[in-house]
Amino acid sequence: FEAEQINDVCKTLIKTLDDLEKDLQRSRWGKCLYLDAYFPRFLNGFYYLVCAARNSQGALPPVARIPDSLYEVSQKSAKSDKRIAKWRQNPEHVIRLRIIIKELVYQIKQWQKKELTNSRRNREIAYSEKFEEAYGIFIRLYFNLKPPPELPKKGKHL
Repeated sequence: FEAEQINDVCKTLIKTLDDLEKDLQRSRWGKCLYLDAYFPRFLNGFYYLVCAARNSQGALPPVARIPDSLYEVSQKSAKSDKRIAKWRQNPEHVIRLRIIIKELVYQIKQWQKKELTNSRRNREIAYSEKFEEAYGIFIRLYFNLKPPPELPKKGKHL
């Protein structure tokens, strides 16, 4: 049951990440700002969903537990304005964010295939290590957290 629910949420997450990547590519900062009014709260909820499904607070990297102090659920948020302004000022950061979004989407799909939708999987084995790593890097880049992570080499995955 838990895998089914997480899989459904992952489908929406993939679509949202794809949209974000396209908006970053086309410098659609207004759309990025609009998404930022709601997306951090979703990401925080996703953390708790995965942890609850696995009955573990360590189901995702600690950085994935986003403190409320990093975002506001508001269309007029100084925190969102500051975050997006930092992206706008640093084209290299935007490129890194776009790369990790693509990697995260890939790793979510692999996780879905190996664990979430595979009825013949060994339930004692978690296949989410690379997804968890990509998710942690994405959170660091999205929220402009330090230290900046190392990204996979061109043409490689985590």
